[in-house]
Amino acid sequence: MHRLRVHDAQEEGERTTWRSMSEIAAPLSLSDEAEAAIAEVSMPQDLSSSASTTLLQLLGDAADELDYPDFDPVDYINRRFPDEDSLGGLDACIARFDAEIHTLDADLHTAVREQAMAASRAKQDLSEAQDSIQELVGKIGDIKTKAIQSEDMVQVCCHFANQHAQTEKSTVLCAGHMQRY
Repeated sequence: MHRLRVHDAQEEGERTTWRSMSEIAAPLSLSDEAEAAIAEVSMPQDLSSSASTTLLQLLGDAADELDYPDFDPVDYINRRFPDEDSLGGLDACIARFDAEIHTLDADLHTAVREQAMAASRAKQDLSEAQDSIQELVGKIGDIKTKAIQSEDMVQVCCHFANQHAQTEKSTVLCAGHMQRY
C-alpha cells in the first residue's frame, strides 16, 4: 500500500505522519457525459508496456510525467510538495489538473461523438453494400437464366439444323435413286 508523507503542525513543532492514499484522496467525480462515454468505450484497464512505449513515442515532447507506465503518484506528490512550505503551490497544481481534466472530458466527449457518427455512417454504408450485393446477385441470376435459355435455343437450333441436314441428305439420296430409274 502506498503511503504519503503528511506534515502536521503542532505546538511543539512539526511532525511527519504517513497516511494511505485512501485516507487522503477524495473520490474522482466525472461529468455524466464523461461517465457515459467511458461506459460506451471498452478500453483495456492496463496497456501493455510496448503499447505504452509506442504511445509515448507518438506523443514525443507532449508526453507528461503522468503518462509514463511506471508513474508513481506517491513519489510524484512527495517530489512536488516535499515540505509544508511547498504546499502553497497546491492550489495552482489542483487548478492545472482540473483544467486538464476539463480538456480531457471535452476531448473524450468529442471523440465519442465522432465515433458514434462514424459508427452510424458505417452502418449505413454496410446497409448500402448489402443492398448492392443483393442487386448484383439478382442480376447474376437473370444472366444465368438468360444463358440457360440461350443454351436451350442453341440446342433447338442445332436439332433443327441436324434434321434439315438429314432431310437434305435424304432428299439428295432420293433424287439420286429417282434419276437411276
